[in-house]
Amino acid sequence: VWLTLVQLIGLGWLLLFLVVANAAEARGGEIALAKLRGLAAGSVISFGIGEVLLLLLVAFPLGVLGAWLGVRELAQLALVSGIPVELPGLTAIAAAGAVAGGAVAAALASWRTLRRPVIEQLRRTEARPATRPWVVDAVVVTLLAAGLVELTATGVLRSGRIDPIALITPGLVALAAALLGSRALPYACRAAFPVTRGRIASFLAVREVARRPATLRTVLVVAAAFGFATFSVAAWTTARANAHDVAWTQVGAAQVLTVAPPPGQDLTAVVDRLDPTGTQAMVVDDYTDFSSSARETLAVDPLRFSRVAYWRQDFTSQALTQLLGKLHPPEPPPVLLSGDGLEVTIATQQLSSLGSDMVMIIAVPGSVESEVDMGRLVPGTTQTLQSPLTGCGQTACELRQILIQPDRTAEGVAGTVLIENLRIHSTAGWQPLSTGFTHGSEWVSANAGKYSPPDQVEATAAGLVYTFNTPAGNTPGLDVQDAPNPLPAIVASGVATSGDSAQVAGLDGNLVTVQVVGIASALPAAADNGVIVDRTYAERIANNTGYTGQQEVWLSPAAGANFATRLQAAGVQVVRSRRAADLAASLSRQGPGLALLLFLAAAGAAGILAAAGSALSIHLSARRRGYELAALRASGVRTGTLTVAILVEYALLLGVGALLGVAAGILAADIALPSVPEFVSLPAAPPLLYSIAPAPIAVVVGSALLLLSLVAVASATRLATTARADRLREAEP
Repeated sequence: VWLTLVQLIGLGWLLLFLVVANAAEARGGEIALAKLRGLAAGSVISFGIGEVLLLLLVAFPLGVLGAWLGVRELAQLALVSGIPVELPGLTAIAAAGAVAGGAVAAALASWRTLRRPVIEQLRRTEARPATRPWVVDAVVVTLLAAGLVELTATGVLRSGRIDPIALITPGLVALAAALLGSRALPYACRAAFPVTRGRIASFLAVREVARRPATLRTVLVVAAAFGFATFSVAAWTTARANAHDVAWTQVGAAQVLTVAPPPGQDLTAVVDRLDPTGTQAMVVDDYTDFSSSARETLAVDPLRFSRVAYWRQDFTSQALTQLLGKLHPPEPPPVLLSGDGLEVTIATQQLSSLGSDMVMIIAVPGSVESEVDMGRLVPGTTQTLQSPLTGCGQTACELRQILIQPDRTAEGVAGTVLIENLRIHSTAGWQPLSTGFTHGSEWVSANAGKYSPPDQVEATAAGLVYTFNTPAGNTPGLDVQDAPNPLPAIVASGVATSGDSAQVAGLDGNLVTVQVVGIASALPAAADNGVIVDRTYAERIANNTGYTGQQEVWLSPAAGANFATRLQAAGVQVVRSRRAADLAASLSRQGPGLALLLFLAAAGAAGILAAAGSALSIHLSARRRGYELAALRASGVRTGTLTVAILVEYALLLGVGALLGVAAGILAADIALPSVPEFVSLPAAPPLLYSIAPAPIAVVVGSALLLLSLVAVASATRLATTARADRLREAEP
């Protein structure tokens, strides 16, 4: 805040000095007449600067009132409601300092005019135009350059380190550019002398700029103000964009609802019914593991994720659709059990242990995996085994494993079995299940690669043949191969990987090996330490179908404000709601965000001051140049030509000042923005971007130039049309 105010105060004092200097010069003739009337030195001084001092005193209460109203409106815009805006004692001290600065500027600027001889003051033109000394400019530019070098050498700039001192960069760069530019413009105009011969308007314009260094004060003010404004707009828009990206990345989507669906109800079916297009909402299973490098495991529907979740193109080097396509490779469908009884036909061709049972491991929705004991196996026979099912009526269970469970006292078990078919009992009676026993590779050994000789699994026309030789203490069995192994995953950059694989927590909390199909610098709702997997496959491999994570519904901006109400009407309890827009607003109300907003407001004030100062300088120029223009008009120069000449002159002054200021502001932003604080705590993800948005700068610069152009046109028209004979007199009637 102090760094912002120091630059605004410096620009304000500079503007005061230049305006007062122009006013003092414009009154040179009046001061000379006062001396001729015999006024004492003290009276001449009082007459010379009294007008300015009186205006400064009038400005004191008006400035304080304007400041209070401005800050009150700014507080209502940026802060939460109910925060009062008071006028502390420091306000009066600051205003008094501004008045004192203006008084000092008046004294310094008027000193030369007050000391000039009467004869020289009464001349229409100076015998030799006064030149601005180089010493002061050289010292100031040297100090500014030394300051930039020091900031770079100490690591404040271009080092990636966050440091508020970087905020003095725009003031240094803008002032240096303004001083150098105002010095270079007269030389450029002198170089254009030969080109403008024969063109009266441009001839007059370039010579006026070249021979009257006082007019270059306008370049100085405009360049400094435009540089200040350009940097502040770039800094504020960059901070707002980064706050938006951080908020949307941390939340994951426009809105995230943590929900609790009713027992036995499929949340996916509810969301599909409320959003059949798949563009408004998606279900996400979110498991948090605080002990792993992959803290967040997000199980998503890849298609809906691409339409609902927040994603920035620079998160990965690959296109999002390409990555999401890798999350769901084709796999056989699961074996669903929807009924109250299960039947299996099995031929036990060989079996070394007579005390072995056939056990089905099934996943019951909302519960842990359960065992269904089908019965004792008898070697050399074909059996039809039946067992009741519990909890698989309304919502289907999934068959996960078929085990040949030997007696605990057995010293290992070996054998060959032929599983011919499975049937499910429901209200329609016994119906066969599609299991993949006779085709494909839907089943694999649970002990694949563990023992020698290895287990053999073969799908034949008669059924699934399973040959095994398992040592003591272990159980032979078959796993349903309805999910890829390892599970494909998009991994954040902070997750520890080994080659193209990583160990992460599954939805049930157990470790799962995932195959890295892409590495992202940031993931929605997982920052830089999470993974994204396919929800269907993640649920299939979870041993605990009740999960230990949480279920969420992510909403896109297209979902509207009533989607949560519609979910509740469907019986889904909304436990918590997070909105990305609320978090972005909260980040913007942190100290650094408010400081940058203050910087923007200060730049706006600087722009208004610069515009007003330029307009006043143009008006004062008219007072000085009345005789000169009248003489040109009397010598035959047409009014239109004079108007064009004045407009070209103003275009040079204002245009060069604006170009210098914008260039200086962009340069300062490019140098300093990565070091300017934007958040209280630097977010781990996403990577902050510092690209300068041209549109806001163009709007601000264009608006300011339009205002200055209107002032310039009005002044040029007035000067040219009032250049008549009565301007040759000392004073108008």
